[in-house]
Amino acid sequence: MKSVVLAVCLLSFVGFSTQEKTPQEIQLTQFRDECIKESGVEKSAITNADKGQFDDSNKKMQCFLKCYYQKQGYVDENGTLLVSAIADKMSGDKEQALAHVKKCEGITGEDVCETVYKIHKCFDEHVRASAAPAATA
Repeated sequence: MKSVVLAVCLLSFVGFSTQEKTPQEIQLTQFRDECIKESGVEKSAITNADKGQFDDSNKKMQCFLKCYYQKQGYVDENGTLLVSAIADKMSGDKEQALAHVKKCEGITGEDVCETVYKIHKCFDEHVRASAAPAATA
């Protein structure tokens, strides 16, 4: 089962369909567009990150994520993860989702952009691992 964390933190990475968007989807799209403009990141880097393909040397991607997470209220100005703010926006299995979030608490980088980037990679790693089919013997 995919974690709610993925939907909460990464919703704007997936292209929204042509169906009518919810107010939240509209806001997330606005945030994404503002952060693309602010950071100068290539959209292909966002697409690759959505697939779990990260370029650790891409500073623009790191700063895009900082901008995006801050606009959603998921991190503060220092890049500290705001677990309660994330929990407030969750639905479904909050306990499982919060377990993933808490695994990524306390991660730091050389600056705020890198810190948020590392948090994002941590989320991605844990969510993908929980969504992977169990190995059979």
